Amino acid sequence: MFYLVLITSNDWLNPQYSYPLTDKMLVGHTFAKQSYVKCQLIAGYIERDVVRRLGSIKEQYFNEIVDKIIESIF
Repeated sequence: MFYLVLITSNDWLNPQYSYPLTDKMLVGHTFAKQSYVKCQLIAGYIERDVVRRLGSIKEQYFNEIVDKIIESIF
């Protein structure tokens, strides 16, 4: 199993699993709309199916997102 996040501009569905993103959190790009990280538990995939991109969110905010993920699991 993987615990993944996606970026979306919709916060209305399960807002307790959302974390807002702002332009100051990002490196190298911005979003036209207010965006959110949505935390999701994903099963049925193997590691090679997961596309990884690191370095797009500043470390401080990445750690805050990890804390949100841990909070949503436990």
